[in-house]
Amino acid sequence: MQHRVRAVLVTPNNTTLLIKRLRPGVDPYWVIVGGKIEPTDTSPEEALLREVREEIAGEAEIVSLLHTIETDDERQDFYLAAIEKWSFEDRTGPEFSEEGRGEYLLEEIPLTAEAIGAINLLPQEIAAVLRAAVERGGTPRRRVAADRSPRPYARLSLGVKSASRCVKYRGTFRTQREKGDPGSAPTLRGPATGAITPDARPS
Repeated sequence: MQHRVRAVLVTPNNTTLLIKRLRPGVDPYWVIVGGKIEPTDTSPEEALLREVREEIAGEAEIVSLLHTIETDDERQDFYLAAIEKWSFEDRTGPEFSEEGRGEYLLEEIPLTAEAIGAINLLPQEIAAVLRAAVERGGTPRRRVAADRSPRPYARLSLGVKSASRCVKYRGTFRTQREKGDPGSAPTLRGPATGAITPDARPS
């Protein structure tokens, strides 16, 4: 079974970064940054961070597993992640240099149900998950600390229902830096979950 990982990247502007695909004879569509786990990757999270570096020359902060889509021959894990800096011009992914693959355009899409619904985001299941999450939990928001700290904190609020995993939670993503511990991993706290760390998995 092929295993892919993708990052729902939340920017400080309450937008998400998506790649618009233009191919001859095919209606334009958008995909979430990510790709296949390689044999050299030690974990899905490592693969995800590598893909973000290759595809948009960015460094992401993984917050939590958001949703999983699984078929007979493929599994896709979608992670919620925060990002501040990226450079699509400096991308290094091998797919960008292959002939016949069409165009790749990086776009910032507002994290609203209307904006997500206005584009052809694939797969359709993750588009529905994001729209429902925004409608229930409000727009995710990322705040950069004003003290010029090299370790800005993030606060991401999102309500999510994962149909394939039968998981529903609502809460606030926040880093431990807000509680005085800058070195700890971000957690999700909500009434239905307690706390979920980035390497936790819904049962």
